[in-house]
Amino acid sequence: MRILIAEDDLTSRVLLDAVLKKAGHEVVQAVDGLEALAILKGPDAPKLAILDWMMPKMDGLDIVRNIRADQSGNPPYLIILTTKTEKTDIIEGLNAGANDYLSKPFDPGELRARIEVGRRMAEMQDKLAANLAELRDALNHVKTLRGIVPICASCKRIRDDKGYWKQVEAYVRERTDAQFSHGICPECAKKLYPDFYKAHPELDDKPDASRGEPVEYGSEGTLRALIDATHESLVMVDRQGTVLLSNVTGAMRLGKKVDDLVGTCLYDHFPPAVAQRRKDKIDGVVKTGETVYFEDVRDGRNFELYCSPVLDDNGNVSRVVVFAHETTGRKRAEEEALAWKKRYDLVVGSSRQIVYDMTLDDNTVTLSGNLGEVLGYRAEDIESNYFEQWKSLIKPDDLPRVLGAIKGAARTKDPFQVEYAMRHKDGHYINVLDKGFFFHDDASGKESVMGTIQEITDRKQAENIVAKAGDRS
Repeated sequence: MRILIAEDDLTSRVLLDAVLKKAGHEVVQAVDGLEALAILKGPDAPKLAILDWMMPKMDGLDIVRNIRADQSGNPPYLIILTTKTEKTDIIEGLNAGANDYLSKPFDPGELRARIEVGRRMAEMQDKLAANLAELRDALNHVKTLRGIVPICASCKRIRDDKGYWKQVEAYVRERTDAQFSHGICPECAKKLYPDFYKAHPELDDKPDASRGEPVEYGSEGTLRALIDATHESLVMVDRQGTVLLSNVTGAMRLGKKVDDLVGTCLYDHFPPAVAQRRKDKIDGVVKTGETVYFEDVRDGRNFELYCSPVLDDNGNVSRVVVFAHETTGRKRAEEEALAWKKRYDLVVGSSRQIVYDMTLDDNTVTLSGNLGEVLGYRAEDIESNYFEQWKSLIKPDDLPRVLGAIKGAARTKDPFQVEYAMRHKDGHYINVLDKGFFFHDDASGKESVMGTIQEITDRKQAENIVAKAGDRS
């Protein structure tokens, strides 16, 4: 590990350098406070620093206060080194923001132990910083479309921020992750494919449900299929797979016009493997008379398909209606969301912390992270009654203080941060740092509390060692 030694006394600096290098660490030296501060604020700054309290130009506590004032997301671990041994001095150093305290003359064994604690804390801080970076990156992939959208009342183009008028699809695609599946409404279909409606006069001059007029569907579901599902592929075939009817979208997805598709064998328009798979499904509908649902992939595009029987007067399957809904965009979004979740779980799972998200009206909770490693429990052990379980695990002496801090934050809607002891499943207590905030979901109107519980037992033990050393002195 790369460690900064800020010490103006040559003898102490040489001794510290020797002990740390023998332990396998890389050492950077500074002989006054300003030089040390420049190193800690520079590029590739050390993650751990040993700072002499009394130094020329700037003392160790001023360095600590300066670093802590930066509010960095990944601050260094700071150890104050001094001849001062009064308990008030120790308290002053820790209150200034120092993580630990080491008295002169130092014991090499104690120095190595405190450095090891600092190393573990710095590594944990790095993991948490990486966690936050992953979450920020994930949030950057979430796009929303809000506000007033200026749209032309005639052509329906939308004006963007630069004053250019764009098609609706281009405008929405640039600002969201929405995917478009194009179809043709009945009114446009009549204008674009007049020959088709001439060949099927029973479909023309029918009431239009989009205008609020009552619709009476034609026999055997023909009109229902063509009108209700024009935005997705819909084809009717006979028992042998010959296309009897198709909507415009169904023909377009197969690279055909409706008139060219009708009368051909549906299976001839697919690759052999896809054709056989769809033939098996349709044959199954003919045999059983039951609707079949399945998912399929063709030319890199995902589809959900429903094959429904059409019965003749004797109750036998005479035709099959095939409805295909493209799900490529949804599948890609699901895969991307799953990939981000896996990356998030890996980051959180590698750190000794618990992540919680609890809805306040019913106390339902979602837990992730390292619950087993931190407390020895599985999520299902305590999720069903989390709030009561959580209170029962807090050390009784700490519970009033913890509840008071969280209730106060709930009233003001400010973030909270509180340290307390929790009982491990095997019975011993560990020290934790609980950081959280309250969140209002505008969509559902529900209040939630979200945060992390991080184990800090090593840090508390180090603080206790310092306190005991001060008491003995």
